[in-house]
Amino acid sequence: MYQEIGDNRIWFGAKGENVPRIKKFLAESEDKGVTPETLWYADDVGTTDTARKHINEIFEKKLTFDTPKPEELVSSALHIATNPNDLILDSFAGSGTTGAVAHKMGRRWIMVELGEHCHTHIVPRLQKVIDGEDQGGITKAANWQGGGGFRYYRVA
Repeated sequence: MYQEIGDNRIWFGAKGENVPRIKKFLAESEDKGVTPETLWYADDVGTTDTARKHINEIFEKKLTFDTPKPEELVSSALHIATNPNDLILDSFAGSGTTGAVAHKMGRRWIMVELGEHCHTHIVPRLQKVIDGEDQGGITKAANWQGGGGFRYYRVA
């Protein structure tokens, strides 16, 4: 432990009074990417409230969805776990957030939805993403201008 402290690999907080924590240095990580944290703050990844407001904006308050995921949250997860052109599967697509974010981030995507959400939420939402009409969520951060397309299948 003394050696780890001497090597600046143990951190006791800003004032030196916290429980010791191991430091992980990005330069020494194998993938040189982002080291995932176990806690993501609302300021960084949004909330269901901000996501609900985004849905209301997209659909002009005509449609609601009780539990939308914030685009910033999905973006953070996809940034850590995927690369551009990777294929993302969302087997419970709900309001289509994962597909919208994946599309804006240059990932390919497959969404599955058994309910009517496909017709009422997902298809119209993705059309707005493609047309460049969705200005919320990660649109500005991803510098999304619109484009691309999708195929929609009804499976018996």
